[in-house]
Amino acid sequence: MSGSPRSVLPEAAEPGLRALVLGGGLAGLVSAAVACKHFDRVTLIEADSLAHADNAEQHAKHRRGIPQMRHPHTLVTGGLQAIESVLPGFKAEMVRRGAWDLDVGRDFQFFDFGAPFAHATESSLKSIGASRHLIQSTLQDEVLARHAGRLEVLDGWRVSNLVWSEDRGTVLGVELADGKRVEADLVIVTLGRYCRLPQWLEAGGYEAPPSQRVDCSLRYSSRLYQMPDGWAKDGPWLGHVTFGRPGGLRGAGMVPIEGNMWNMGLWGINGITPPTDEEGFQEYATSLPDQSVYQAIRNAKPLAPIHKYAGAFNIRHQYDKVQLPKGMVVLGDAYVALNPVYAQGMSVAAVSALTLDQALAAALAAAPAVGSAASGKVGDSSGSLEARRAAVRGMGPAFQKRLAAVVEAPWSIASSEDMRYPGTKVDGVATPPRWLGAYVDSLFRACHRDSRVQDIFFSVAHLTRPPHHLFHPHLLAAAAGQIVRDLKQRWWPTAAVAAAPTPADAVHAKAA
Repeated sequence: MSGSPRSVLPEAAEPGLRALVLGGGLAGLVSAAVACKHFDRVTLIEADSLAHADNAEQHAKHRRGIPQMRHPHTLVTGGLQAIESVLPGFKAEMVRRGAWDLDVGRDFQFFDFGAPFAHATESSLKSIGASRHLIQSTLQDEVLARHAGRLEVLDGWRVSNLVWSEDRGTVLGVELADGKRVEADLVIVTLGRYCRLPQWLEAGGYEAPPSQRVDCSLRYSSRLYQMPDGWAKDGPWLGHVTFGRPGGLRGAGMVPIEGNMWNMGLWGINGITPPTDEEGFQEYATSLPDQSVYQAIRNAKPLAPIHKYAGAFNIRHQYDKVQLPKGMVVLGDAYVALNPVYAQGMSVAAVSALTLDQALAAALAAAPAVGSAASGKVGDSSGSLEARRAAVRGMGPAFQKRLAAVVEAPWSIASSEDMRYPGTKVDGVATPPRWLGAYVDSLFRACHRDSRVQDIFFSVAHLTRPPHHLFHPHLLAAAAGQIVRDLKQRWWPTAAVAAAPTPADAVHAKAA
């Protein structure tokens, strides 16, 4: 590729710290914004065109590197907070452009383990409802506009390899497909789940990182619908998620997006593929354990063709387990990519970029200060520049270990949930203890009665509570009560059925 008309290769290296961000997806854009806080010059390289797109269909054609562009996406609370920390006002700009300002506990109906979850009047689970097109375009516009004087963009250029120091101890930049080189003090790799970094490292004499993979053979098909008249104001819910658990292999998700539309997806596990024809799509929706999704789309106007996707398995490349060269870090899907059904991918990428921000700040703060810093520029004198250059080039191993701790919880949630399905293929991941699976299942069932259980439980998946909050006192008490109810149902089924929550109970339950 020769690049888009507006792509200009950087001039010869100027004084000051330089960063190079590979990839213009969500992880790359937030990382570029982070880098602009710490470096004098930042270059973002993206193989696809970053030209403005008027709609999702046009955007999807431009961005082959984001193959799920047409499918439902969600920024959970922790991811939204991370972007807001790096780009204050991002949420307000999204809402101004038409995104929904959502409270997940109030605005979404979840159906799992055979019954609907209790609705909350208010929860801590805040989000926005928008298409990936709107999220991506807003983020791109904000990053490029806010950092126009420091950030240069090379779109339409493909990276073919790393550029090495003579002793192969440091990555000095990258080589493009046409042989040109772009050099920097730190290369930030965010090239997605099919990134070739392991092969590039092996070519440089380094060991490729060990990988863990959990593949439940997810398949999904998605479509845009216009909400029925009055639904946005008076409908029973704005978004809906249906799981077939504990034994079912089919599910669905409806995300409210700009323009009073739904981006609705049907999925199947263990290779079950939702149809892409009109009749088959509707029939698949009727096969779900809850009929709410079918009833909603039966009265909604379809706005686009049905699109399918496959190949979204969980994979983690353990860069924290191997020796890495100086001058390079890796994050986003290039480090850990998750099953999109659990709606964590974009948010993990955003939180990872925020972790990079914290790691860069710590590394540069620890660098010996030489000379005056009156101008406020990074590397104001040649002495301090060399110290800071050494600091950012040497921060990789510590950052990768820090990042491993950050992504452990979402990785464990997604991989362990997928491992419950009998046909799941597992490589390099230990089976979770049975007691933990039974405990988590009891929490899902407790959500039928108690919206506060969902709030605390989901906050771990939403990246706002640490993993040990899975054993919060309220959750422990709820799980114990649920286990007692389950035992009663097994021993005295008639009494248990009489005490079971009705759909009305779930709708009107209040958060404790």
